[in-house]
Amino acid sequence: MDPRPRRAWVTVPVAALSFALLAAAVAGAQQRPVPPGFLRALRDGHPRLIVDAARLDELRALHERDATLQRYFADVLAGADAALQRPPLEHRLRGPRLLQVSRDALDRVRHLAFAWRFGREPRYRDGALACLRQVCAFDDWNPSHFLDVAEMSHAVGLGYDWLYPDLDEDQRFELRRALVRLGLRPGVAQIEADAWWTRTQFNWNPVCFGGLLVGALAVADVEPEWAERIVPRAVERLPRALAMYDPDGAWAEGPAYWGYATRYVMHGLAALQTALGTDFGLGHGSGLRAAGHFPIHGTGPTGAYFNFADASTNARRGPLGELLWLSRRFDDPALAVAEHAFLGQARATPTHVFHYVPLPAEAAATELDRLFEGPVPVASLRSAWGDPDAAWLAAKGGRNDVNHGQLDASSFVFEARGVRWASDLGSDDYELPGYFDGKPGGRRWSWFRNRSEAHNVLLALGDDGTPIEQPVAADVHVERFAIREKCAFVVFDTTSAFAARVAEARRGLGLFDDRQRAIVQDELRLTAPSALRWAMTTAAAIEIDADGRRAVLRLADRELSCELLAPDDARFSTRAVERRQPEATNTGYRQLLAEIPAGRRSVRVTVALTPAGTTAPPPRVTPLGTW
Repeated sequence: MDPRPRRAWVTVPVAALSFALLAAAVAGAQQRPVPPGFLRALRDGHPRLIVDAARLDELRALHERDATLQRYFADVLAGADAALQRPPLEHRLRGPRLLQVSRDALDRVRHLAFAWRFGREPRYRDGALACLRQVCAFDDWNPSHFLDVAEMSHAVGLGYDWLYPDLDEDQRFELRRALVRLGLRPGVAQIEADAWWTRTQFNWNPVCFGGLLVGALAVADVEPEWAERIVPRAVERLPRALAMYDPDGAWAEGPAYWGYATRYVMHGLAALQTALGTDFGLGHGSGLRAAGHFPIHGTGPTGAYFNFADASTNARRGPLGELLWLSRRFDDPALAVAEHAFLGQARATPTHVFHYVPLPAEAAATELDRLFEGPVPVASLRSAWGDPDAAWLAAKGGRNDVNHGQLDASSFVFEARGVRWASDLGSDDYELPGYFDGKPGGRRWSWFRNRSEAHNVLLALGDDGTPIEQPVAADVHVERFAIREKCAFVVFDTTSAFAARVAEARRGLGLFDDRQRAIVQDELRLTAPSALRWAMTTAAAIEIDADGRRAVLRLADRELSCELLAPDDARFSTRAVERRQPEATNTGYRQLLAEIPAGRRSVRVTVALTPAGTTAPPPRVTPLGTW
């Protein structure tokens, strides 16, 4: 007999909210409570999740006449064929995580089960079922690192739902029993224990709730208790993370984690909509509406992200099926245009087919410059779209204490002529001791890549000549953002980024002179004379002129001139950034430094970055107030 757990309705007491959580609650004001008996709206039969029968029919009809969709589906079939050749899935931890296995299982199931539904080739059905049975035979899905459980619940829930009409009763029971035992029961235990991820604003919230929603809704017709205990709490708590997109779509953990969080926002909301006919208002936020523009503007002409926070050194924009979902959800054709253009040189994923949007006949041009506000404001400025040699300058402010944050407020990256000249070293190994101990004085700040001195910022020096790190509590906000026809710039109030000796500080960053040249300018009023150090990390070779006022960077047969325009007594130098293992070694990178001696109470530091071949006149120094 198939066990039938009792139905239960869960209510949650309202706790006192911090200011940040209050903001999240306000942002989710359009959210509707989940009514008792909500499962009466559950769609009959299977499949009912994400791609229901009506959507599948729509895609089949489009496929007959749409060459782009035909190509995307061919990519999915190629992925399904590759999945059939992979070895069986095994329970193997990597450090404390099973996550790579959960993601592998989900990737295989999505490709194989959808290929079966679309084309009805038995080998794809058999391959998907084999993957599901492999992971359902595991002793656990590693609940100590709950992301692993959430993603595996998504994989098994989706596979169960999509293969359901073609499974016998024993196979259905086998998959359902494992999903409940290994996924939903541990999930409910954590939810009802008020686990930390249920209260966070960051990526764990949408990933864990999104994965559990897919799993619970897959079996809600015969195992209703789990949906009755998961859906209301997910609808109550997801707005805490959704508020992080407000007001205009940025994600404080950076563009790499934007993709992870948004992927599961998409999965969770799409599953609610297809299974219950509503997402309870979760998708109505203005920030989510604008979210698709963040990774687009956060990617440089080289295809690399502005990899602040814990993104990898060479984090690059990959295929983002989320953009097509957002385009459909919010009728924003610019997102579809951008993603279709990207897929001109990349493989489509199953998500691109699930949420396919035909290329619009006309779409408004995407603006060159954009400011994303929120806890970590990001400014993106560029000279052109679609030109691999375009200039691009991106800079961030914000709180240093956000999840995955580094001590890097006001840091920047710069690309021109197809080269990233100013780089961010990115994340280090998550297994380093204390890597996530981010409290003031925590061990996270002992690792070089998380420290201010590894970033493209200006720092005051202590009496012993060592840089004074930015405070963990620093919160750098945007003072001005301006767009002109031939220039654009942002000015940050960086006062809080200095722990001592600075009464007032501003940093301006802009593209000037017909957007050919970048200028980075800091203005400080000191409480006591202090030496300063300006830094820019680069993979380029550096050659400094004899007077120390100009440096030439060379990489990939391209050149960039760096001119130290102010103050007069500052000089360029270089330093190595190599580290010993177990830290990342930073091989191939170095820093261009500008050393500013002590002796003044007010100081202006101005550096111009000019790509070779620029026809603009020599740069000038003007106060930030006149920009």
